[in-house]
Amino acid sequence: MNVLVYNGEGASLECIKYTVELLKLHLEPFYSIQQISPEQLLNEPWYDTTKSKMLVFPGGYDTPCNELLLSQNEKLKNLILNKFTNGIFLGICAGGYLGADSIQFDIPTQHLKFERPLKFFPGLAQGPAFNGFNYKNNDGARVASITFKDEASNSIIRTKGFFNGGCNFVNADAYDNVEVIARFEDELDLKDSDGKNYPKGQAAAVFCQSEAEAEAKVKAVLVSPHLEYIPRILQKANDNNPGRYHQSIIDGLKQDCDTRDIFWKQLFRKLGLRVNGTTKSSEFGSDLTLTPTYLHYKNKTVAEK
Repeated sequence: MNVLVYNGEGASLECIKYTVELLKLHLEPFYSIQQISPEQLLNEPWYDTTKSKMLVFPGGYDTPCNELLLSQNEKLKNLILNKFTNGIFLGICAGGYLGADSIQFDIPTQHLKFERPLKFFPGLAQGPAFNGFNYKNNDGARVASITFKDEASNSIIRTKGFFNGGCNFVNADAYDNVEVIARFEDELDLKDSDGKNYPKGQAAAVFCQSEAEAEAKVKAVLVSPHLEYIPRILQKANDNNPGRYHQSIIDGLKQDCDTRDIFWKQLFRKLGLRVNGTTKSSEFGSDLTLTPTYLHYKNKTVAEK
């Protein structure tokens, strides 16, 4: 069974790598983690859920992904919403914006407000939640404190995630088909429509289920911060390219590997996925090399481009 990670325009190379490694850590050997191109999404039967269980859009820039959804008379949008029956959509950072009804993105050089076609989250994805975002580098990145409920102990767990441009899922608690599965602990650098600060505890990750009978009942999880980033991988990247990430950010993430593992394993189980219960991100990440990937369909093997 495949888990598919989009690797086309709009997805950053580093986010693809880190997302693939995170999924391998928690889901192998039960699932084959594969990359999938725009051409394959448009032309191959990836949506057959006897072969593929989850489609993941990683971080990057959501505009090219939005254009892909709407290309060829909205072909990919319709495949996801109407053919990917009982499938799972996971969007991280830019992928989280992509899954909302509309987005608002305000930085000093850019002010964007657009609708988005998938509308898993029926409200506004507003960002960046914290100031400092820079398209060109990670200089504006920071550590974000996140809380979530541990279902096993019925207690609130605090963890930390790499944050670089993600959104607030506005008024997420107001929607019947939305469950807030993680919250920002800190006050955001955002104003609501009345120009007021949002209170603490805004939605950092949401679980959405379609209410429309015509749709394929796709489950969607949209995550704002980069909880998929594994510190040992970041450290190796920094060692090879000094200054790529602020060392203080890597150090700030190292102490929370176990709590991020709890978040992901709990989430994947909630989505009905089999999880490798013994793996730990604190012991993972010594090799950034990604092995060649292949997508297997009924009578056809499509090599990764």
